[in-house]
Order: sequence, then C-alpha cells, then structure tokens
Amino acid sequence: MDTIDYNILFSDCSIDVKVIEQIIRQPNIIDVITDYIRDNIIANTATDFSQSAESEEEIKQFDQISNMFINEGQILVQNLSKVLNKYMIVKPNEFVNIDLTNSWYSSERPIIQKSISELCTNSPFYNKPLISKVLTILTKLVDYICTLYANKIQMYNYIISEYEHRFNEVNMSSISVIQYSMMKLMMEQKITVLRKSINEIKDNLSNFNIHTKIVRSYYIKLFDVVRNSDTNHLEFVPINVLDIFDSFLSNRIKLDSENLNFYLDNYHLMPSSFRSKYIFLLINMINSVSTDSEIKMSICKFFAADLTIGLILEDAEIIYDKLMNDPSIIKDLIDINHIIYIIMITQNHINTHIEQISSIRLIKYVSICLSSMSKILEIRDKLPSETICFDILYEYLFVILNIVKSKPDIMDSYLVFRLPTILYEYYSIKCLDQSLNKSLEENKYKISNTIDEIFDQISTVKLVPIYLANQLSDSVDEIEQIQGKFSLVIREKIFKWINIYKKIFADSDIDDELIDPLTSTIIVIPCYIPMNEDQTITKVCDLNMISSYLWSKPENPYTRQILTIDDLIRYNQLKTFKDNKDQFNQKLKQLIVKYT
Repeated sequence: MDTIDYNILFSDCSIDVKVIEQIIRQPNIIDVITDYIRDNIIANTATDFSQSAESEEEIKQFDQISNMFINEGQILVQNLSKVLNKYMIVKPNEFVNIDLTNSWYSSERPIIQKSISELCTNSPFYNKPLISKVLTILTKLVDYICTLYANKIQMYNYIISEYEHRFNEVNMSSISVIQYSMMKLMMEQKITVLRKSINEIKDNLSNFNIHTKIVRSYYIKLFDVVRNSDTNHLEFVPINVLDIFDSFLSNRIKLDSENLNFYLDNYHLMPSSFRSKYIFLLINMINSVSTDSEIKMSICKFFAADLTIGLILEDAEIIYDKLMNDPSIIKDLIDINHIIYIIMITQNHINTHIEQISSIRLIKYVSICLSSMSKILEIRDKLPSETICFDILYEYLFVILNIVKSKPDIMDSYLVFRLPTILYEYYSIKCLDQSLNKSLEENKYKISNTIDEIFDQISTVKLVPIYLANQLSDSVDEIEQIQGKFSLVIREKIFKWINIYKKIFADSDIDDELIDPLTSTIIVIPCYIPMNEDQTITKVCDLNMISSYLWSKPENPYTRQILTIDDLIRYNQLKTFKDNKDQFNQKLKQLIVKYT
C-alpha cells in the first residue's frame, strides 16, 4: 500500500473518507497528527492577545499567523468528521470514549462523579482505539477553535472600548472644534473596521458550526442513551468535552434545533458548574435581538415549564462555596437568582415546585440570598447604576418572600434569628436613605413593601418578635422606626420583649451564663459548644445565633476548629446536655416571669 502524506488532511477538505481512513491507519500517523496540533496549531495561536495587542499592526500580524493555523484545524475537523460519521452509521450503538491517556483529557474529572464506594471500574464503551483518537482530536479542536474565535471577538470589543474611553477623556477645551471632529471621525472609522471584523468572525464561527455538527451529534446521541436507559457512560467521559456545546451559545450563534435541544433535554445530567453556565447563556439568547423567534420560544417554554428549580438551587450552593476565594462569583449568584426570579414570575404553579424542594436546601438558599445582598451593598459603587443595585436587591427579596410563602417550615431553623434581624436592617436601608435621587423612590418602595410582606408571613412564628426585640437597642430612633413598621400584633410583641430585656439588663445580678457570648444578648434557645479539643469543657450560647454564625463560617469561634451546624446539633443530643438545657430553660423562664 502506498504511503499517503498526512499533511493533505490539513489542506484539502474534499478527500474521500476511504482515503482519510487509509491515511490515519498508517503506523503512528494519528499520534503524529495529535503532536502537530499541540506543537503547531495550538502553540501558534495560544496567545493572550487581549492584553498583548497594542496596535493595529500587531493585530494584523497575529491574525495572519492565527488564521493560517485556524484554517488548518478547520479542514482537519471536516476530514476527520467524515470518519466519525461513517462509524456512527455503520456502528450506531457502539459508543467509544475519547482517549483518556491523552494529556488533553487525562486529568479531567468525569461528567458524573461518584463517591469512591460507588465507582464502577467496568467501562461501558467499546474498545476502538483509532476511532477513540479521532474523537479525541475532533473534540479538542472544536472546543479550541471556537474558543479562539470567542477570544478574537473579545479582543476586538476590548479595543473598541479602549478607543471610546480614550476619546471620552479628551479635554475639549484644549483642542479646536475641527480637531475634535477629526478625532471623532478617525475613531468611528477604526471602530467600523473592527465591528466589521467581529461580524466576519461570527460568520466564520457559524460556518464552522456546520462542520462540527457530526461530533456534537455523537455526544447528543450518547446523552440520549444515558437519559433513556440510565447507563453509566458519563462516569467515564471527561467533563470538559461539554465545552464543545457552549461556544455557540456564548457568541449567540444561530443554533439548529438539535443542538438547542441538547441543552434543554440534558440539563439535569449536567454538572452544576455547566448547568448554571448554560442557563446564563440561554437567558442571553432570549435577550438578544438576533436570536431566531422559534429558538426564543423553545427557551421560554423551557423556563416556564421544564426547568427544575431544585437543580438551580444546588448550583447556587456550589457556586457560593467559591465566593470566599473569588469575590467576582457574586455576579454568577446574581444571575442565578435572576433566573429563579424569572421562573417565579412566569410559572403558574411555582408554589407547588418549591414545596417539593427539601427545607434544608431552601434554608441554605435563603441564607445565600441574605449574604449576597450584603455583598451587593459592599460593591454598590461598582455597579453601573443605583437602579441596578435596587433591582437586584428587590429580586432577592421577592425570591425570599415566595420561598417563605411556599415553605413556612424553613423558619424552624436558624433563619428564625437570621432572616428577621437582617431584614430589619434593610428597613433603615442605609443605602436607600442616603440616596437623594427622587427617581429611585419607586425602587425604595418596592423593597420596603416586599420586606413588609415577608414580615407579615413570618410574624406568626413565636420566636421572630423575641429575636428582633433581643437585637434591637432601646434608642429613640429604633423605637420610632418600629412604630411605622410591622403589623399591630407583631409590633406589640416586639415592644413587650424590648421592655422585658431592658429590665433584665438593668439587673446588676443577672447571671452571665444567660448572656450569649457572641452577641451579648439574652439567650433564647440554649445549646452547648465545645471549648477544647476533647470537648470536655463547654460554653452555653444561643442555638440559632451560633448556627447563623456557623453557616457563614463553619468554624468554632473559640477553638478555631471546623464545626458545622450538623456537628453542633449532634453534640447537643448527648443526654448530659439535654438535662443541662432543661435546668437552663427553667432558670431563663423564671427570669422572664420576674420582669414580665
């Protein structure tokens, strides 16, 4: 058999599939192709040009080199797709995995990650080494080339914003009207050229989309099998193969129905980090004027009926855990809450959906909402406008209100302390009162009115007015503020307990054990927290106050050891503490009766 030069695979897209198969079956050729991709195509295009490109000349030089290698990659995708397509026709049910020994994917975790005890060692994939390597190359190249296009679009948009920024900083008093007009004309000409380039890139990406359909169809069929027969294929497929699907969404490229349905049908199978990303991109498509009306309708139906809100709450938990190390994550949390807000205002039976979600998950999400609202106020000056800040706060409050309405038993948790005390601070909402912009009055009203509704919902919970009174000072400002808030019933309860606590603190003989060490307020529900490593020394504190602290930071504030809310509850279930708490409650009851 004559040897055929493999380089033809990078330059001629009209080759017959039999010739392509003949080329890649030559000894070691498929590995040589893989090395060429890594050492030439990727090596000559992997540049952080968004920061390094400082002039139009540098951009042109980069484009010439980059476009040459991108073109080679695209032709290779077209050729190898013919091989994969033939295999899918001849062996429609014999799925192969990508080559897990390849460094591109060997270190990636699988799409569905099981615990050690649940791991399955028998792969359901067929052993077809050549097809596996073809699939690996296609998956990598499709992802990589789409990312390159996306980065080029980002680069041009960055340069446009820089042009506009520099022009806006020009001091008009230092130049003539003619000079100013000439500068503006030159800037507009440059921006027109760049925007033309952006449109050309998007056209190229759309065309490339056509040639990537085969590899995407392969994964779509694999997901169909998993979804319909509950196989364990996804326990062996690296998570980043999913990247081949989001480039088209992120650049708002027109999708065929098959590709769109992949997102909608397999949402529940996605890892959390991908789920939220896909949802953000789908929302962007709804908001884009360029999105086909039928595509928009499909997405809207998805949000209105098929979306599982419980999965989104799970996404929020996972993303929130990253917030401490990456403050920019707050943007993702805001987007997730916006999704939930949209679902709540569009679904007719949202209460039924929320009722089916576990109370633990909803308690965590309300806590995430409260923490996110605080973060938003911290970055308020960095938001585009005051209106956006207030809109975000309102959406969070609206979501909390609907959760409390649908699942009132979440108040049988540390939220009985955390929710009312934090929301009360928003009544003063210092951020609102300091604003002199009268156009924001409507936003202030929406926020204040929603807080009123939340308090109306939780006012029947016995401990709510007690914790509120416990936290409020007896200053004139606080008392006057209460007069204008809450229903009459809860207001009277708050005043009653404020008077009781005021008398207790006036008592110089008050037992220090009754004072919560974290908040310096009277303990309402006692619990015991270990004060040393062997847990032989304990301290009394308020269960809901310390639980609120532990949710934000799962660490014993006294020993600095890891301590979760569940750990604390288990610790307090010991019989010794049960007897001690009974005695403590009796002492507390006597004190309250004394000053009532």
